[in-house]
Amino acid sequence: MDETYNKINPPEKSQKFFRRSSFLIKDYLFYLCLLTLFIPGLLCGYDFNIISNIDEKFAVEEYKKIGVQMGWFYCDCSQTLTLNKDGNIEWKSADREKKIKAVFEKFKGSGIKVSIIPDLWRMVFEPEKSLLTRDRWGRTGKFRCFADQTALLEKAVCFLVSELSSFPNFGGICLDDEAAVMAGGAMNKEIVSGFEKEYGMKVPPLNMYADIPHGIISDRNPILLWNHYQQKCLLNFHLKLVAAIKKLRPECPVYIVPADSWICGKTISIPNSPPETTKTYRLGQLDASALNGFHLYTQYSFHAIDDSGWDKKIATGQCQAQFIPPDSPRTVIPIYDPCAVSEKSISVTAFRRYVLQTFAEGESGIGYWPVAAFTPAHFSAAADLDKNFIKPFCEKTGNLSRLPGRAAILFSTSTYIFNDIWKTNPIERFRHNHQCDALAYFLLKRGIPFDIILESGIDTTSKIKNYGIIISSGVEYLTESCVRTLKSYAREVGKLVFDKETKVKIPEAIYAGLNAEFWYAAIEGQYQRASDME
Repeated sequence: MDETYNKINPPEKSQKFFRRSSFLIKDYLFYLCLLTLFIPGLLCGYDFNIISNIDEKFAVEEYKKIGVQMGWFYCDCSQTLTLNKDGNIEWKSADREKKIKAVFEKFKGSGIKVSIIPDLWRMVFEPEKSLLTRDRWGRTGKFRCFADQTALLEKAVCFLVSELSSFPNFGGICLDDEAAVMAGGAMNKEIVSGFEKEYGMKVPPLNMYADIPHGIISDRNPILLWNHYQQKCLLNFHLKLVAAIKKLRPECPVYIVPADSWICGKTISIPNSPPETTKTYRLGQLDASALNGFHLYTQYSFHAIDDSGWDKKIATGQCQAQFIPPDSPRTVIPIYDPCAVSEKSISVTAFRRYVLQTFAEGESGIGYWPVAAFTPAHFSAAADLDKNFIKPFCEKTGNLSRLPGRAAILFSTSTYIFNDIWKTNPIERFRHNHQCDALAYFLLKRGIPFDIILESGIDTTSKIKNYGIIISSGVEYLTESCVRTLKSYAREVGKLVFDKETKVKIPEAIYAGLNAEFWYAAIEGQYQRASDME
């Protein structure tokens, strides 16, 4: 596979795919081929979501022209809401109330829904103080501890919903922007004591991450249980808020932005730096939706959340602003051609390619981020794409839907979790991720429908019986239950293929000479390369 792939797309050429300076006819043919590939799986009706963050400097008409159906804006709740002497939530000032409600007034009658993202982690109430997460080195993270109490937060979100739902264009509330489990787990006493009480064991020490031999591991491994407990706290924390909102307004849409590449550090690599000096509050874990949804361009995604979780994606998007110091704690090299007139924008050519790529991959929608990054040319390009590409196609044939995969790429969540504490370079956390990305890119360019399946989600053979082949690369750990499922699959259903470097040995599997290392090798021990964000 490696030999075939490199003949078609040599590593140096695959990176140039993102950096071409002109939008050539072959680019259009590429997307046309993708559109044709997905036609058999079309849904009926025009339901491709176009959402955008709202910036006050842009007129409502500009959002309408680019097809936006819902906009969202951020609200610093620590400056907006307060707890009065009776223990109830109220506006901190008449001026703040006026500013928040003015956004809804601005879009009234436009046909565009408006949603609010309150920065709940900033909110500090007495006696229920915001408990920020603390990492292995005693530093605080960006988000509050997910073992924190939620009673006053429930009052806060319900107050906002009650106050804003009177607007006919109220589009719901988004609870969090990339809330994540911290790398290595949060060490707050509430989290630690809760884990010890539930599992009857101590929190696994740092050296355990490196000391567990590669291969098949127990489902009861302390590191896996520790991570599972953190993920459960994260989910339950948000579900309590959802339940409170739905009790007040059952029809109110509730959203979340799961942890993706920016907040989790997949966009960085710092050479030969020990974790003590490179840990930052941003380095959380990628959400499952980011792991099993391969996209070449994605920076974030917008999801609906209900009592079952946040599996339903509304839109996928890319932060158009390529943040640079001092806005970012690290050097970020854009993966796109830069815009000639704005240092924080990608080129219009790259922007068009990004929109068409997202649409052609069968996404449910696209999320724009025009703040500080859209020039008039970007607005014109977005309007043209909606009017002449997306809308006509959907109106005639229905929205695109990704075909069910014939092949599957196995992502080892155990490998990812054990690499959460890196040895010399934070990019080590994403080695297996980069390898799966490379396999996905190969299948995408070959026109082979595929899915990315997570080790943690295939506890029975019935969940993978429709795949003719399952492949993976760089697998260092698999749980006993997953191995049993894969053995049964390989005996009764299809082919199971790993690269020769995979540390887990399964007699029924084929170990082939495929090489998915070239993206990782391009950035190993170096500063960020284009492939860091792919």
